[in-house]
Amino acid sequence: MSRTIFEKSRKGRKAYRLPVNDCPAEGLDLPIERVSPLGLPEVGEQEIVRHYVELAAKNYHIDKGMYPLGSCTMKYNPLVDEELARLEGFTGIHPGQDPDDVQGALQLMYELERALSEICGMSAFTLQPAAGAHGELTGMMIARDYFRSRGEPRKRVIVPDSAHGTNPASVTICGFEPKTIPSNDRGLIDPEVLEREVNEETSVLMLTLPNTLGLFEREIARISEIVHSAGALIYMDGANMNALLGIVRPGDIGVDIMHVNLHKTFSTPHGGGGPGSGPVGVAARLADFLPVPRVALEDGRYILSERSEKSIGRVHSYFGNFNVFVKAYAYI
Repeated sequence: MSRTIFEKSRKGRKAYRLPVNDCPAEGLDLPIERVSPLGLPEVGEQEIVRHYVELAAKNYHIDKGMYPLGSCTMKYNPLVDEELARLEGFTGIHPGQDPDDVQGALQLMYELERALSEICGMSAFTLQPAAGAHGELTGMMIARDYFRSRGEPRKRVIVPDSAHGTNPASVTICGFEPKTIPSNDRGLIDPEVLEREVNEETSVLMLTLPNTLGLFEREIARISEIVHSAGALIYMDGANMNALLGIVRPGDIGVDIMHVNLHKTFSTPHGGGGPGSGPVGVAARLADFLPVPRVALEDGRYILSERSEKSIGRVHSYFGNFNVFVKAYAYI
């Protein structure tokens, strides 16, 4: 095992040389001045460089191999997307700036929302959610307010046992009651079991597609018919969207609400705790419930619009993880 930087420390060694201080010493006249040594390691320049290069070589990273995090792992992370995300025009802006000063950033967000809508077959997207579970919660909030607006006090959300593990938690936090249904012997939803469970109290079927076993629901058309005939909605956890990209559009098979993980499906390396992004897409009848502000194009100018009486409000300070948006936009 490598020695720590403190174990390599030798009294008197330095990795720097400062010029002689010709300024008079001035006290702060506050009880915050240090009265004991800082306790930093004392090492030479060569030693400190070698130490951190050695640590970096031990670290597992995307250039060494794929992050082994299951079926939802992003498989391809082009380095050009990382380079583009580091451009000063993107890194040097602040979300508090006037929209007129960040028209390029707003245009990128506007076009990314529309690209995701086209790819997923949805009517509209919000980029605010910062991760997949955050997207789940946002989707459940949209469903909750949708049924409230219709005067329907539906409380039950059906969650197959093959769904993503965070789904029941998102359901509960939002005030719904999760109902788990078992998979059949093929690891898929059994339409007959689903039909027995769906009733007038059912608000949402929350499924992961493909599911956590990596299987596509072959009976998705029948599943969609059962759920929608009861007036309920279908939420799709898009953690495994990699398998569908360019093959199936969720909106075309009956999905009403879904989230995608930009950090799994659209370039950002997945792992190490972030950054993440979980945009949520909805069918047309749910678009008014999306979080605000939303980027809109008016008279050739991009604006941040708060105009939506039915919106669930903000779900993120400012607008989400912009750096991840840039990489997803470049990837698409």
